[in-house]
Amino acid sequence: MVDSSKNSYDIIEIIVRKISTARNIGIRRVVASRYHMIVPTILRYIYRFDAWHSTNPYSIRPYKKHVVSIINSINPHSIVEVGCGLGDIISRSTSKIKYGVDSDARVLRAAKLIHGKEIKWICGDLVDLDKLLPPGKLDCIVMIGWLHMLSEAQLKEIFKNIGPKFNYFLLDSFVGDLPPGCFRHEFGFLNNCAECISESMLEDDRIRKYLLFRKNN
Repeated sequence: MVDSSKNSYDIIEIIVRKISTARNIGIRRVVASRYHMIVPTILRYIYRFDAWHSTNPYSIRPYKKHVVSIINSINPHSIVEVGCGLGDIISRSTSKIKYGVDSDARVLRAAKLIHGKEIKWICGDLVDLDKLLPPGKLDCIVMIGWLHMLSEAQLKEIFKNIGPKFNYFLLDSFVGDLPPGCFRHEFGFLNNCAECISESMLEDDRIRKYLLFRKNN
């Protein structure tokens, strides 16, 4: 027998969450988000990539706008975003040369359809990044939203391989509670080769901070 009181409670809880979201980000932004979700949602059913890519459009994720502003503040000639998904961030960079890297070929096919060939899309794992990118120096690498899933030992190994290639590193570090098995980073291992020139947080996103490192000459 269905517990109607439990179902009613679930419905009320959903409504409260929706109202809270609308209050925090604004009614206009909520409406815009529904519009901007249409194309990604259609593409998700075609390409079968993970659902969260289509439910977090640029219009309701202030951190994406913030990351873009940090990138453009240093005016990099070339940029690499690892974990680019549908390309919301890298497509808004003013860089002349852009590489979007993701391990999911399905979401990259959708990103290419949305943004075209202006961005060079690369499918591969982070451990092979130094082999996937072209030879020579690049200005900036962006790694946002997933570094907490790697241990410090893993990060050190990755930066040992890719660090010499870049002048800037844009990273994030979670300061709120993390699920079991996740890691909080301060990137102290970069102190010997780079300087943190920018550290910022958003008022409506107090769970993480954004760190821009510039490599020492």
